[in-house]
Amino acid sequence: MKKLWLLPLILSLAACASGPENLYSWGTYPSDMYKGMQSELSPDEQIGRLEKYIEQTTSGGKNVAPGAYAQLGLLYSEIGKQELARSAFLKEQELFPESAQFMSFLLKDKAKMDTPTEDKPVAKKVSAKTKKKGGAKK
Repeated sequence: MKKLWLLPLILSLAACASGPENLYSWGTYPSDMYKGMQSELSPDEQIGRLEKYIEQTTSGGKNVAPGAYAQLGLLYSEIGKQELARSAFLKEQELFPESAQFMSFLLKDKAKMDTPTEDKPVAKKVSAKTKKKGGAKK
């Protein structure tokens, strides 16, 4: 009877030992991102690896990690595939609604980059004299 109090403690510890299952499948995504940031992989190589990661993850019935589609969109944009970039940003937004504001920003930013240069405002040159006075006048 004295050792009966140990039973709930042992059962609760056993329940914790199994641990939760990961919500997302990370695969090679973090290491590939790191290699890309270190310029060890070209944008095309990064795209290939990300597409492979996404295909393997989704075909296995697992969840793609947050940011994967956004990164894919940025890479597509970098190589000039704006329509694919847009699709990737929208997919990120669909899977992760909390990213909606950032994805909207990226979509607007990329849309501005696609417009002809004559529509873009020209930056004003700041002279050395203006800099000494404390910045450009508004």
